[in-house]
Amino acid sequence: MQPPVRASLSHTTGRLFERGRFCATMTDDHEHIYSLEGIDSGGLTSFLTDALDEEVTGRELLDGALNVVVEISTAAGNTYVLRQPAKLREVAYMNSLCVEYEVLERLAETAVPAPKPVLYCADESLLGEPFFLMAALEGTEIQRGNALQTWCL
Repeated sequence: MQPPVRASLSHTTGRLFERGRFCATMTDDHEHIYSLEGIDSGGLTSFLTDALDEEVTGRELLDGALNVVVEISTAAGNTYVLRQPAKLREVAYMNSLCVEYEVLERLAETAVPAPKPVLYCADESLLGEPFFLMAALEGTEIQRGNALQTWCL
């Protein structure tokens, strides 16, 4: 496996730039793997502890492709999901993270089961890109690729 890379190609401008503080590597089958390497965990933990008014006790990187997805747990036993755009979202036809957060806010007012939006952070000084936090929901993971085809049959 190659070492983590910290740059990606901007599809809109065609130039290289640093993509947040998450690192991405490519495996032989071209699957994106993200790591928490390089995140100022103290700064993020402090920010989330203040914003949630709960002590943040853990972080776990979850699978993601269009988003970097991190599970955040607290001393009070609550679980949240932090989402930040991955480099694959740098295309014009993708919804912005802010729009996705606004959709979750609107869904919270309906009977449609959706994660409760908790906070949107446009401040890029924490993670290098905006991110949002939502409540974690229990559910069934639907596999991608060949596993999805098998599941659908």
